[in-house]
Amino acid sequence: MTIAQAFRLTWRVLILFLITAILTIVGTFHSWLIPKRKHHIYAPVYFKAWSKTLLTLFSVRLDLAFETGNKPDSGQLVISNHSSPLDIVILAYIFHGRFLSQIEIKHWPLIGYAARKLGTIFVNRGNAQSGMQAMTEIRKQLKMPGQPVVLFPESVASTGDKINRFRRGAFSAAKNTGIEVIPVGMAYPPGTEWIDETFVQHLRRVAVRPGGTIAVRVGHAYKLTDTPDKDAEIARGKIQKLVNSARKALDEGQP
Repeated sequence: MTIAQAFRLTWRVLILFLITAILTIVGTFHSWLIPKRKHHIYAPVYFKAWSKTLLTLFSVRLDLAFETGNKPDSGQLVISNHSSPLDIVILAYIFHGRFLSQIEIKHWPLIGYAARKLGTIFVNRGNAQSGMQAMTEIRKQLKMPGQPVVLFPESVASTGDKINRFRRGAFSAAKNTGIEVIPVGMAYPPGTEWIDETFVQHLRRVAVRPGGTIAVRVGHAYKLTDTPDKDAEIARGKIQKLVNSARKALDEGQP
């Protein structure tokens, strides 16, 4: 590691935890001062401020495009491929919804507390009861206006642009709700995916990089068929096309 990389790693990680701590503390005090029924209004404000700061901190440039020309004004369920923890930062910046996350994150120092305050829905994928509780919470949120639910149906990060099989749980939770789905496809520079390493190892690897462009393509909002297995395959196909489009844009934008 060069001196420049060591310096970049140090100040980025320090600012990451400092910003997370400050916004979490301020947001917590704010939540004590307002009625609980209004928490869902202000939580996204802090989430978006955090995500925007992190994108700037890690020198991430977004090549963002919408198939409709503008951000969809409908859609209560946002689904995307999953390649990196930065996926959460990017989708929080664009949609600032409630995320579905693995239960382990709930117990992480600081980040876990912040995630709980933001209303993250946690699930233990190896526990059937936890899965049912998460589905119930997703269904409850989908029926509420405002914050969408944001999740990654692959459940684990994938290497490259090939989309893994989607789990049907979220589509079962959304069955017969009449909601619309917004598909998102993202493409990263090669070698930046989160594969076979701990979060700390991945953070270190990303933090030493000078920055880069991530292409994001947001599709049309569409209705579900209310057949979970079929909806999972339809969503997978739509996101695969969006990822391919994002990859093409990223490749064409490179010198």
